[in-house]
Amino acid sequence: MRRNLLLLLSVLLPLLASAETVEIDGIYYNLVSKIKEAEVTSNPNKYKGIINIPESVLYNGSTYSVTSIGESAFQFCAGLTSITIPNSVTSIGESAFSYCSSLTSVTIPGSVTSISNYTFSDCTCLTSVTIPNSVTSIGESAFDGCSCLTSITIPNNVTNIGDCAFENCSGLISVTIGNSVTSIGFSAFYGCSSLYTITIPESVTSIGNCVFRDCSGLTSITIGIGVTNICDWTFSGCTSLTSVTIPNGVTSIDYNAFSGCTGLTSVTIGSGVTSIGNEAFSGCTGLTSVTIPEGVTNIDGAAFSGCTGLTSITIPNSVTSIGSAAFMDCTGLTSVSIPNSMTSIGSSAFQGCISLTYVNIPKSITIINECTFMGCSGLVSLKLPEGLKIIKSQAFSDCWNLESLTIPSTVEFIYQEAFANCSVLSVINALPATPPFIYINTFSNFNVPLKVPAESVGTYRTHNVWKNFKNIKTIDGSEFPDPEKCATPTISYSNGELSFDCKTEGVEFVYEITDDDIKKGYTAKVKLTATYTITVYATKAGYENSEVATATLCWIDVEPQTEGIEDAVAEVKALPVLIQSHGGTISIQGAKDGTEISVFSVNGMKQASATSCNGGATLNTSLLPGSVAIVKIGEKTVKVAIK
Repeated sequence: MRRNLLLLLSVLLPLLASAETVEIDGIYYNLVSKIKEAEVTSNPNKYKGIINIPESVLYNGSTYSVTSIGESAFQFCAGLTSITIPNSVTSIGESAFSYCSSLTSVTIPGSVTSISNYTFSDCTCLTSVTIPNSVTSIGESAFDGCSCLTSITIPNNVTNIGDCAFENCSGLISVTIGNSVTSIGFSAFYGCSSLYTITIPESVTSIGNCVFRDCSGLTSITIGIGVTNICDWTFSGCTSLTSVTIPNGVTSIDYNAFSGCTGLTSVTIGSGVTSIGNEAFSGCTGLTSVTIPEGVTNIDGAAFSGCTGLTSITIPNSVTSIGSAAFMDCTGLTSVSIPNSMTSIGSSAFQGCISLTYVNIPKSITIINECTFMGCSGLVSLKLPEGLKIIKSQAFSDCWNLESLTIPSTVEFIYQEAFANCSVLSVINALPATPPFIYINTFSNFNVPLKVPAESVGTYRTHNVWKNFKNIKTIDGSEFPDPEKCATPTISYSNGELSFDCKTEGVEFVYEITDDDIKKGYTAKVKLTATYTITVYATKAGYENSEVATATLCWIDVEPQTEGIEDAVAEVKALPVLIQSHGGTISIQGAKDGTEISVFSVNGMKQASATSCNGGATLNTSLLPGSVAIVKIGEKTVKVAIK
């Protein structure tokens, strides 16, 4: 390849070096004397009016054949009104006539084999052009912006229509594409808003992105059987298109392929399609029904979002996944049957489908994602499938008319606001034997009757969140007695160990011990209290948790004179004392016999006093639950919360 290129350059360079620019009869030429050929080139003063290019010119006694029109030769010649191109011309360079805004018609001779990039771009007054059968390719943006061009016939020998070739030809009414065309480039007819019908021949195998985007006047299309995929934005914004048949050879309908086709009422999708891309039919508000063929394996995100006229959808067994927002805001959709092949439904897939009254979710679905059915206010009852394990945040929130809900036995987690604002729920059937993990805001209303398995009633009633439901019954609706409450545990201390006991057998003790001396600071002195605060309650499956028992454990110096120790090393003799309150009664255990004990309110008024006997004392006060007592044992003062 490189050798051939070098040979070509070796031939052309001497010719280019010998070219001479001359003006003959008002037209400028590059003359190549060795081969006696002339190329029309640009006029420094711009061409105006009518230009007739001759087949040959005479210069210095030699005849030169006019074989080409050079790159940008007539570019920006706004005063050029007519051009005659002779049969001797075989090539027309890039941008040769671009921005010739007064040029109205062009006849391209049969000697030309290709129309280069931008050749006639933005010739805004060009109304007709004849492309001869000799042409095999139409370059990029060749007629881009020719807004007055009304019709075009692409001859049979053309194999390629370049990117943006007829983009923004807003006056183009009809296009005939020859049977030899194999590819139509990116945006080739983008913005041809007057084009009303198009037939893509069977020879075409490739259609680029945005080919017919915003062809708002297009009412019908015929897609040849050679096309294998409908690319991104191909027919997006074709608002007058009413129906489309996608042939069996097409395997994918890509991103935004028909988005915004508001007049589209029916779509027939060929059997070869396996993938419907993101937003493929989004915003097709007139679409009332669509049949998705067997073979399609995935419907991507927002594929049919905003199709407000869609009333029903048949999803075949071949589909395994529905993308996020696939049918979001399909406000006319009344029912959906999801096949057993489905393993994944994306977040917000049916969000805002306010007319949806029935949905069948298969056992193959294990997770319902965020906002999947959010705002489906037409749903009245919902029975979720066995096999479902997780219901994510806001999955069914704002389903205002949902009256009954059945949660299958396999569900393990239900996330925040999953059923928020389901304001008319009248019953929840929760089938899991073990209550699923939920949040305090998973449900908005705890007054809804909750029906659970008979053997699990006690567990639900004691669960940290499920217990908030005020009316928990068995699945068959029978009343279930309130669970027995665990007895309040007792607290004792001996030989360096705290002990808890409860009259209810088989309970577990949940305790917490705090110590005010555990701290971090930077002062030179630290006041130690040698005091622990203890709380404990008893719990048991099927029982209601007990009341919380509290106690204060402190150490009383046996020899008070040792308080205020100054030596680096000293031995302090102390006795452990356990203080507990029951209403206004305060009991002391562990105090040395003969120790004076007094109780004061926080404002300093003495409530009671006693002398320790047999290691303890009991003092009755008028202090109310929730208040604080000051207990003085010998020289030790301790604050105690009254329970």
